Amino acid sequence: YLLDMDLNGKALLDMGSGTGVLAILAARRGARPVLAVDIDPWSAENCRENAARNGVPEIEAVLGDVRAIRGRDFDCILANINKNILLEDLPGYATSLREGGELLLSGFYRADLPDIREAASRHGLEFKDFRERENWVAARFGKS
Repeated sequence: YLLDMDLNGKALLDMGSGTGVLAILAARRGARPVLAVDIDPWSAENCRENAARNGVPEIEAVLGDVRAIRGRDFDCILANINKNILLEDLPGYATSLREGGELLLSGFYRADLPDIREAASRHGLEFKDFRERENWVAARFGKS
C-alpha cells in the first residue's frame, strides 16, 4: 500500500516499528513528520540507527505502546502487529487518525479479518480493501 500512496507532507505513524523499515520507506517517499513506536528498547534504538543510515534521521523513534501517541494526530497510521494487539489498540488509532486519513493494518491472518473489520467499524473506521499473500493480510481503512 505504501508504494501506491502519495505520502508527501503526510504525518505518519509506524506502530510496532521494529527495525523501522516502513517508517524509513515512508520518510524517503516524503512523509513528514514520521513517528516510529515500538515496545522493545532494542527496536527503538535500531530504528534510530537505521533511519540515520538511510538518510532520514528526522524519524522520531520512541519506546512505548499506544499510549505514546496520545495527543498526536496522523494522516496515515501503519500497524504491523498481531491481531490481539491490533484489536486492543484500535481505539487509540481511531482517535489519532485525522479525518480523511488511512489506517493500514497487517500482521494477521485472513481468518482474523472479520474481527478486525468489525472492531474498526465500531470505532468509526471504514473498511476499504485488503491484500493477501500466503494467508497474511494487509487491510486498509479510512476515516471520513
